[in-house]
Amino acid sequence: MNPKYAVRNHAALASRVGPRLIISSLTLALGFVFVPQRGSSQELSPRLRDAGGPAQTLTAADVQGLITAAAGALNDSTLAVAVVDRAGTILGVWARSGATSAPVPVGLTRAPIPDIAVSTARTTAYFSNDQAPLSSRTVRFISGIHFPPGIRNTANAPLYGVENINRGCTLDILGPAIFNTPIDRARSIDGTLDPVNNPCNPQSQKGCAVGGPIRDDDDNGKLLYRIGISTGKTDLSDLTSGEEISVNPGGIPLFRNGKLIGGVGVAGVSFEKAEFASLVAAISGVPGITTAINFPNPLPSPGAI
Repeated sequence: MNPKYAVRNHAALASRVGPRLIISSLTLALGFVFVPQRGSSQELSPRLRDAGGPAQTLTAADVQGLITAAAGALNDSTLAVAVVDRAGTILGVWARSGATSAPVPVGLTRAPIPDIAVSTARTTAYFSNDQAPLSSRTVRFISGIHFPPGIRNTANAPLYGVENINRGCTLDILGPAIFNTPIDRARSIDGTLDPVNNPCNPQSQKGCAVGGPIRDDDDNGKLLYRIGISTGKTDLSDLTSGEEISVNPGGIPLFRNGKLIGGVGVAGVSFEKAEFASLVAAISGVPGITTAINFPNPLPSPGAI
């Protein structure tokens, strides 16, 4: 399988940066809302236009630096690294041969490891904000069947079942959504490269995001890959109950000047290695980018609680 990935978004075609890295031009994001390409921010309501302050962007050099740092942290042949922007747009994907030549599950057209790196990066980009850097580990912690995790007979975590949301939903002003400005669906690499032949909608998930996988206990243990985010959850029905020991910590948020700008995700290796590589990328890959709101300065009041 060809390890080269061409990634593009709505703004422009991609440009080649390295032997296995193609980086797109960037789409600005404001909070969870895309800045419309057809006009100015005046098309947004004042509340949405001012939310989160001025949008921050990742440059092509930023993406290359982040992926290079993550790739240099590990020598595993199955490693895959992805960088997304604040709204989950794929900016760059890099994978070693072992990741791209892995077995292709039924229903997919390529090995899932690079796509899982994308969905892990999206997890942290989606859930973090300018006041809270939430890694994929944190999202798993607050989405388990019990809270705190592993404590039987306690209530569900606040985001329990969040892995099951947004499987091809129409998130725009014409569909059943709460957003005033269209937001693109979480697409797979194939769905990003060729959305016409790989659509992502309620009728076809062929181009929808690939993550997880999560075992479906109602279908003879079938593994579900059409998952928009990856937290490490392995069992759709949570049959292990309080034994919530599977956590994917490989998604780390990216900040610059106190603003969330995206996320980096690592897959294809052990969870511990994935977290290490993504942290190396976030704190040393590019000057000015970090994984904390204002590192190394103290957190604003009330600090860490």
